[in-house]
Amino acid sequence: MKIIYKKILSCPLFEGIKYEELPQLLQCIKANYHSYSKNDIIFMQDDVINEIGIILSGNIDIAKEDYVGNKVIISRLESSDLFAEVFVCSGKNISPVTVSSHGDSEIMFIDFNQLIGICEHSCTFHKKLISNMMTILANKTLVMNEKMEYLTKKTIEQKLSIYLVNQIRKNANLSFTIPFKRYELAEYLHSNRSALSRVLSLLQKKGILVYKKNTFTIISPKKLYKLYLEN
Repeated sequence: MKIIYKKILSCPLFEGIKYEELPQLLQCIKANYHSYSKNDIIFMQDDVINEIGIILSGNIDIAKEDYVGNKVIISRLESSDLFAEVFVCSGKNISPVTVSSHGDSEIMFIDFNQLIGICEHSCTFHKKLISNMMTILANKTLVMNEKMEYLTKKTIEQKLSIYLVNQIRKNANLSFTIPFKRYELAEYLHSNRSALSRVLSLLQKKGILVYKKNTFTIISPKKLYKLYLEN
């Protein structure tokens, strides 16, 4: 249980919550736990959802499918991340996406109404949880704006340069590992895999970057930023 509590406290939703408060808090918000294996579906597009998910371990994929089954990965989430909070908070409760486990994962679900409702026990931590949730939703909006920036660009070079610059900012480092394999990155950027590979090879030949699988090192940030600003 101590290990689970440490994982829970690493989640931004529980920032400022004390370790000794967790037992009462988790009971109050009706926390429940589930384990998933690789490719297990957590919930499908158009399912009715009333709970917020918190990743305790592993990774999950958020994907959108069209009417003929074409899939686009919207994001890959990792330990401590939340999911489903945006559309649960909206009150619509119908999932616009399919959520699946990328590998083995542990998920904690909490009842949204219990999270924001008036507590019969007058728990002091509800106000803090609501404040944390507002911050998380604001940050999610920024991430979705970033995603829209990729989708509005016409060329793969434009999309890729924006993505790589954002990774530099996120990691505060010129070397980083992204959470996608090549075909997954192509799906995320809404691009053709072969064309993406050609662009990566071209950028490497130009001395802008080097890469191996999903690990990148930006050799010339000046040239990369020039591509970014030209977009």
